[in-house]
Amino acid sequence: MSAGAKKCSLRMQLVKMTSRKLFTATIFLSLLVYIIYIMNFGGVESNTKYFAPEADPYSRHTLQPCSTIHRSDQGETELNKNENGTSVLGSENSSVPRSSKPSSCSSGVDPPSRPDPPNTGQLMAKADGDRQTEVRIPSKTDALSERYPWRINDSSRHPEEVRHVVFVKVHKAASTTLFSVFVKFAIARRLNIMFPKQGHVLSQNEPSLRPVIPHPPSPPFLFDILCNHFVFRHDQIERAFPPDTKYVAILRDPLRRVQSAFYYYTSVFHLRYLKPVRSFKQFIQNQSMFETVSPYISQTNNRMSIDLGLESYYLKDSGYITTFVKRLENKFDLILIADRFDESMLLLKRRLRWTMKDIVYMNLNTHSKKDLSKEKISPETKDKFQRFQRFDVAIYEHFLKKFDQYVAEEGQDFNEELNHYITTLKQINDFCKGRNVSASELVIKPSRWDKQFTLQRSECKILIVEEMKLCAWAKAVQLGRQRHS
Repeated sequence: MSAGAKKCSLRMQLVKMTSRKLFTATIFLSLLVYIIYIMNFGGVESNTKYFAPEADPYSRHTLQPCSTIHRSDQGETELNKNENGTSVLGSENSSVPRSSKPSSCSSGVDPPSRPDPPNTGQLMAKADGDRQTEVRIPSKTDALSERYPWRINDSSRHPEEVRHVVFVKVHKAASTTLFSVFVKFAIARRLNIMFPKQGHVLSQNEPSLRPVIPHPPSPPFLFDILCNHFVFRHDQIERAFPPDTKYVAILRDPLRRVQSAFYYYTSVFHLRYLKPVRSFKQFIQNQSMFETVSPYISQTNNRMSIDLGLESYYLKDSGYITTFVKRLENKFDLILIADRFDESMLLLKRRLRWTMKDIVYMNLNTHSKKDLSKEKISPETKDKFQRFQRFDVAIYEHFLKKFDQYVAEEGQDFNEELNHYITTLKQINDFCKGRNVSASELVIKPSRWDKQFTLQRSECKILIVEEMKLCAWAKAVQLGRQRHS
């Protein structure tokens, strides 16, 4: 071989060796970048890391045991002030209860407090990693921009009221009204609600939770209230709430609930699988034919059971009904009945040791459709319906009996307070609907069950605001308070 050929061969070998080394180095660098990415951002979209205390991507604190929950008194927003500019949710002269600072936390250091933020009309909240997401309070042209105080009278507040509640918001079971009650209760006491990071639904078409907003930045890094739509999974929820949390749900007569869902999802919020159906009667006569989608997507296929945590594969197993009923009995402290809503609210008040003002409401998310009682349903059709909805029918009948037992145990005093509650609701509805426009406040006189309380006209707005707007506003208030705590 000539000298020139040898040189050419050596050059080719050198090029090949260099190419291999570059390829190997490229692969190594790519793997290194991928590992670094996973270590820093791989858990961002995890369904648990957004709220699990042991894996908090937002807080710089590590999980430490603490005897009490520290609530910040800072971070007031414009929405928490009354007409003359003074704060009614946490000012020095406010009657909002404050828990004391932790007396014995393992960290040994209380989180530093910050001064109130300037009233800029917007709040900033940490979203994921170091990225900042802006949460805007609605503009002044929006109905929500008017200030919503919700005052607490210390004189009427029970010293041992329950403040840690998980409420399973069952679809089309008067749950929107209860959502408003829980949000009002939480905001008034500066409690932390587990809100979804986006929208107002934590889970609906799947059993796993969507990402949620940052949990409280101070020990023990737990939420107080959960009241948004979600598919109940106790193992996903319990780690984010204190051990003394009460679990509450609500059920409705299955036939009435399915009728309400059918009309709502065919005339207000259209679901594709219901489009071929011409009438409600046709639907319940042929439900197995029309239920072509996943039970997590359907709003008419044993939806109460699905919302309460029934795995969809059990729907065809009638033998599991008894086990599922026992599951609910073991997990829930109280299951309300939407068909007896006022009794349910009063029972909730007594079990949670709340006040009358905490449970006042105005009907929300109702739509004008003919009553089911006016539709003639044959016994054969009803029997067919009950067989298809066997899980919902079983849990409703079981917990309706338990509800009757709870009410009977309360005695005659319960019925007397119920009459007082209905009268109070009528007074509040008349006042908030402007039938007495000259009055700026409504005074509810004391009774043997509660002390006197006052309702400002500006407080009416939080009773009637639409769910998504209420959720957005409460979320903004809470995030702003956390950021400046």
